[in-house]
Amino acid sequence: MGGDAAERVRPGLRVGRDVEGGDGGSRARRPFHEPAGLADGRARLSPHGLHDPDALPCLSAGGLSSMAHGLSVPLSCLLVFVVWTIALVLALTVVRLRHLRRGGSVRDFGVPDDRWLGWRLFRDHANCLENLPLLATVVLVAAVAGRAGSLLDGLAVVYLCARVAQSVVHVAPGAGLRFNVRFGFFVVQLACLVGFVVALVWSTA
Repeated sequence: MGGDAAERVRPGLRVGRDVEGGDGGSRARRPFHEPAGLADGRARLSPHGLHDPDALPCLSAGGLSSMAHGLSVPLSCLLVFVVWTIALVLALTVVRLRHLRRGGSVRDFGVPDDRWLGWRLFRDHANCLENLPLLATVVLVAAVAGRAGSLLDGLAVVYLCARVAQSVVHVAPGAGLRFNVRFGFFVVQLACLVGFVVALVWSTA
């Protein structure tokens, strides 16, 4: 078609650029369809796949503040339990590295010996890993179900205190002679878990 022929484009679209033609390097104008809203930086959703930035979800500072202050007592206790478990494995790593530097063997790590701090830390860390999922389950169920109250808060605090006390008794020298004390703290933790379950079931009944 002749160069004087006007190109027709759809309403709301603008001609954007020139491209090289095929004959003798002549320049021919090819319509480049660009949404009209793109010029002012507010392109709306279109068939061309462009989206509206204003439609993206955003989290305000007030929302972050409410999330930070919305951590319940049971969730806080669960978080402290996780930190305590991490601290135990870090302490165990330090003790094992010192043992190796003094000429010890890796095989010593698996030898039951309550006289060695490394073995006591290993057993206590393993015990924490066994009990952490139990507390996490009841606390997360309570959080998802929206259950809260002084009873659940008290159970979580007592559980955490008993867990830390059992760890201290377990790691301290002579742990093998204080089995009854450790077992007593374990019974307290078990009672708290049962109380959590009963409170959750009772509240939904």
